[in-house]
Amino acid sequence: MLSFVLKRRDLKEFDQVVALFSAEKGKIEVLAKGVKKVIAKNSAYLEPFFLIEAEIVEGKEVWHLTKAVPVESFKNIRANLEKSLIAGYICEVLNVILPERAAEKKIFDLVFGFLNYLENTKEANRVLIISFLWKSLCLLGFLPTLKNCVICGEDKETKYFSAFHGGCVCEDCKSKTIETNNMLFFNTQEKQSLKLLITGLWPQIKMSEEDLEKQEKLLFIFCAYHSEKKIPLPSPLLK
Repeated sequence: MLSFVLKRRDLKEFDQVVALFSAEKGKIEVLAKGVKKVIAKNSAYLEPFFLIEAEIVEGKEVWHLTKAVPVESFKNIRANLEKSLIAGYICEVLNVILPERAAEKKIFDLVFGFLNYLENTKEANRVLIISFLWKSLCLLGFLPTLKNCVICGEDKETKYFSAFHGGCVCEDCKSKTIETNNMLFFNTQEKQSLKLLITGLWPQIKMSEEDLEKQEKLLFIFCAYHSEKKIPLPSPLLK
């Protein structure tokens, strides 16, 4: 089973639980027995964002990893601190937001395409993270409403974004709703930037630091409301 390694954690003296992500099974946790022993063959290939061919034995309660064959290590990412922080962070977030044992082929393809782009690009920064997470949330069914007002549904000018309601809000609805917490002023340029983050190709996505900070804030608030998961913040080392 072709899988990305998302995370590993210790269990007992020599065992670990490894979170894998495959197109067929989605996110699964498997027990890797004896993987911390010096003679263990699989250990080197169970680091985050390794792509492996995993042999799994499915049990009633626990699934066991019996073999891990390396397919792609993404050596250029691992050789670059900023790239490795980005890839590691992406895996950490996916481990939080992905449902257990639910096939997610489109997200699997998104991860594969993202890591291949990161492997070969000369530029790597936080904007790629924000774009990847928006694309992932949309594939999970959390697509924000950007064209019309999310409350009244009319094609009016929208100047605000409500994470609670899930999209852009017009002036009239903003003045009527009692839920104004986390409702952000959202101008036309910021709306276009969000559309680019969701639909743009990786090389196309450029924005100012100020715009990026606004989009980042909006993303984390939106994710907290709609995925009901608190995703960790990216490393302060990332630009």
